[in-house]
Amino acid sequence: VSCDSLILVNNTFTNYQDRVVRHYNFGNPLAGTGDLNYALIDHNTFYSGMGFHGLLSLGNVGGNVVITNNLLVDAFSAGEDSTDVTRTAEWGNVGEFYPNGNNRMSWIFSAPNEVTAWDISNNYYAISAEGQAFFDAHTAEPITEGSPLSWHINTALGVDSTTAFVKIPDPGFTNVQDLMINVMNFYVDPAGGNKTKETGAWVRSEDDMDRRPIDFWINDFDVSYSTSSMAYTGAEMGYPAGNLNAFPDLLAQWLTGMPLAIEPEDGIVTDYRLNQNYPNPFNPTTKISYSVPEHSVVSLIVYNSIGQEVARLVNNQEVAAGQYDITWNGKDMNGHIAASGVYFYQLVSKNVVKTMKMMLLK
Repeated sequence: VSCDSLILVNNTFTNYQDRVVRHYNFGNPLAGTGDLNYALIDHNTFYSGMGFHGLLSLGNVGGNVVITNNLLVDAFSAGEDSTDVTRTAEWGNVGEFYPNGNNRMSWIFSAPNEVTAWDISNNYYAISAEGQAFFDAHTAEPITEGSPLSWHINTALGVDSTTAFVKIPDPGFTNVQDLMINVMNFYVDPAGGNKTKETGAWVRSEDDMDRRPIDFWINDFDVSYSTSSMAYTGAEMGYPAGNLNAFPDLLAQWLTGMPLAIEPEDGIVTDYRLNQNYPNPFNPTTKISYSVPEHSVVSLIVYNSIGQEVARLVNNQEVAAGQYDITWNGKDMNGHIAASGVYFYQLVSKNVVKTMKMMLLK
């Protein structure tokens, strides 16, 4: 059927054997589904999922799909196996194939069209040591981590595809269950589940996933992670990628649309400062930090070399005294990646105007 809007914001998905989203017509993949007219998948954490038939099977999509600021750790842990007819069967709407004729697998896919505007950025993924060991143990098949996006979505993104998903080291969640290695091994082991889905060999004590009682999920399960991880300041406005419910001290501030305040080392800001962006030069994402010594109304604006406004990163927002980090994804006000060249970013507050130069290289 059709769906006007699919909105998934600030959730954690875990212990899923199959997909988080299944919008797919198995009986007639080429006929497809009703349109998913708008999708917003933002600030979610995906952990310990086999991804048997992918992660987000979006079917026929409409005008706009936004997939931003998500964190994925072992989110497609069963991996990509081009020889597996059972698994590859449910990518039949994508029109992409391996040399052996099987459908090509990817984590996120849809029926191709030339209409949908894709916004996919500031997403991070990691493979744990245990997850990588599973891939290393099954090189004969071979099983690999696979690709986050279908070729069609990559092509639609253009230059954005290079930064849509960034691979990082395991961020180290605070308290989570073990990866479902036993189930994965049972499936690929010819003496176990196998591609024919024979189940007579199933031994729960040996083959089941790490199940936990309800108290664990309510009271102890915790997908917060190290502040030293690239993902911790990698989402828009310098917030952590993934489910912000794991960071309650930051969640309320994020909900108000305020930039993330970071206290300086001595805890005191004495003047207005605009720091050099990092990295610089950049392609296409960079971080800009500024400081205000008192409650202020600020704007942070990006201009091109001839003085035209390109992006307004902060727009007349009230902020408390402190230091703030803002991430610019290189996009102009029309949502396109800006051209390579020199840009100026300017902090404006009260009678204070501070300007710095940066360079975008693609």
